[in-house]
Amino acid sequence: MIVWSLGLASKKPTVASRLPVPHGPEYAVLATRLRQARLDAGLSQTEAASRLQKPQSFISNCESGKRRLDFIEMKVVAELYGKELSFFDPNSEEARSE
Repeated sequence: MIVWSLGLASKKPTVASRLPVPHGPEYAVLATRLRQARLDAGLSQTEAASRLQKPQSFISNCESGKRRLDFIEMKVVAELYGKELSFFDPNSEEARSE
């Protein structure tokens, strides 16, 4: 299981700060980054799901924090979205530079 500490100072409220995610605040940040990465890749939930050979609800549930991703799934999603795994880590240099 991937666990990151929050450690982000946000200038404005993010989706992560408003999501009632059952897996905790760190996962809320990850869920927000998943959505951001998908949008950066120019994909709809339906398009991303199709490329992953999953139902659209898979993407929706991951982005809402209702479903957790294991490490292998995270690698596949990161590759699809053209992102390094560090993009999803709220303590990474990339995340702090936003």
